[in-house]
Amino acid sequence: MQTYTKKAIAEFFELPFLDLIYRAQTILRQNFPANEIELSKILSVKTGGCPENCSYCTQSAHHKTALKKESLSLAQVQESAKHFWGCTFSS
Repeated sequence: MQTYTKKAIAEFFELPFLDLIYRAQTILRQNFPANEIELSKILSVKTGGCPENCSYCTQSAHHKTALKKESLSLAQVQESAKHFWGCTFSS
C-alpha cells in the first residue's frame, strides 16, 4: 500500500478534475480486470420488520406502509447466497 506525504496529498487538490479521474482509472485498471463488472444481489431480510425507527425507511416496523411484513430465515439467506455466489456454510 502506498503512503503519501502531506505535500503529495495537497498536490492532488491542485490537479484538474479530469486528471484525477484518469489517475483513478489507471489505478483501477492495474488492480482489476478491465471491462468486467461484479454482480451483486440485495436481500431484504426484514421487510417491514426492522426495529430501527428511521423516518425515511419503509423497512421500519414503526411506520404504516403497504408492505407485507416478511422475514427471511438464516437458512433462506444462506440458500440465496449459495445459489448466487456458490457459497457454502458451516455451523
